[in-house]
Amino acid sequence: ETSGLLILGINYSESSYAPHARLAKDMLEEKAACDRVFGDLFAQTAERFGLQAANEKLMFWLPMAANFFGPAGSGFTNECLRLGLKRRDNQDLADLYLSMVARRCEGAGLNMPRLTRAYPRRLA
Repeated sequence: ETSGLLILGINYSESSYAPHARLAKDMLEEKAACDRVFGDLFAQTAERFGLQAANEKLMFWLPMAANFFGPAGSGFTNECLRLGLKRRDNQDLADLYLSMVARRCEGAGLNMPRLTRAYPRRLA
């Protein structure tokens, strides 16, 4: 949910294409509510299943979640940025997402997995 919240909130809520902007604004509240629930579940998972199991799941899922944003500087993304359809490059959003996850890991006592910087991201 966090990745969708970032994409909608940063890239599309202020898009120069009015249908994107309207739809994004309508969806943001729902995504934000889901993101708050996810933040709570993140810490609860570590408590419920133990740090080792939670860290293993995080190592499995985090690369896929970070890759959700797509490659940096793609022709399509650059064109969307030029036209005002998007506000930020995919790499910027992925970096922001990973910094948010890192803070959640710290709060839950989990280890933030190290990922490669280049798309597709993998465990480093």
